[in-house]
Amino acid sequence: MDIVKKIIEGLEKKGYKVMERGKIRGESGIEHTFDAMILGPKGKRIAVTVLERLGFEHVIPLLAFRNDCRIPHIVLTKEIEVGVEKLLKNSNIVVIHFKDLSVAYDHPGLREDQVLEKVLKLLEDTT
Repeated sequence: MDIVKKIIEGLEKKGYKVMERGKIRGESGIEHTFDAMILGPKGKRIAVTVLERLGFEHVIPLLAFRNDCRIPHIVLTKEIEVGVEKLLKNSNIVVIHFKDLSVAYDHPGLREDQVLEKVLKLLEDTT
């Protein structure tokens, strides 16, 4: 997704380090791989998963990661199945649904800025 690349570029411009295909070893010893890992000040890490469509089939793996690693997790998605977001939010997994951020099509840059603001806010809250 182009919007994700622009968000990553925006984070890097703000001084955050973003590792694509970031990895972390959980308490179970299993190594988890993510689309990206954001490294904030003081060594804080935030996992990022990017999905075209977030459905109930993703809930168990996302919750398993959350339980195993206990670091903040952001899921970026274009589509979301009704009810999934509520399940994940109750587990401190932040879902950013691009559709909720829709703006006039002649201003596509505004959309990326809005998502970047949400991600930066999460980083500030967790660091």
